[in-house]
Amino acid sequence: MRPTLTGLWSALRLVLCRLFPTMLVAALLVLSALAPGSAQSLDELAARLPDGNFNDRAAIVRLIAATGDDRAVPLLDALLDGELHQRNADRVLV
Repeated sequence: MRPTLTGLWSALRLVLCRLFPTMLVAALLVLSALAPGSAQSLDELAARLPDGNFNDRAAIVRLIAATGDDRAVPLLDALLDGELHQRNADRVLV
């Protein structure tokens, strides 16, 4: 059975309207982090974790993992276990 033109248009619209912008934002975040002179430390990336939506946090988690910093594993484990919190007074992660 051949797909109908309507079905193809619906699939194309899904990709262009929903998936493409998300993929573009993720790619731009990764590229901006990899640009010379803009390398961010683990501390800078960790401070950005509470901000943004799920996709923003997922991109930050990938950047944290890519730092190679030994402190990244305990930080990401705490995040995964739901034990990473931010103090309201000074926004420090604990």
